Amino acid sequence: AKEGSDFPASLTNADLVQTFRGARKRQTFEIEVTLSRPAVLYVLMPKSSATPEWLARDFTRSTDELTVRNGDVHSRIQMPCEVWQRTISAPDTVKLGPAPREVKGGVPAMYGIAAKAL
Repeated sequence: AKEGSDFPASLTNADLVQTFRGARKRQTFEIEVTLSRPAVLYVLMPKSSATPEWLARDFTRSTDELTVRNGDVHSRIQMPCEVWQRTISAPDTVKLGPAPREVKGGVPAMYGIAAKAL
């Protein structure tokens, strides 16, 4: 969450999937997320990035935002993110596309993923 603001309640107790920063450079990159039960799948997209077509098509932008560290635990680089979500009502595998190549005033960054069982 933004400094001094509460962590989004929607993400409390969600499982986090840590993505690899290096994947942001691969234009044909895809991630397959397999959900064994109904869940809400979240994509944490850096705010400085253009919204990828696959994200706008398959997910809904929530009103939640949060800030994550861009790098390891000791990184001081803070990255504000939009929270996008999609409800998966039965066990399924969901494909997520590549990180955006276009950014506003920064360098391309990889998105984060979280899932929360319904």
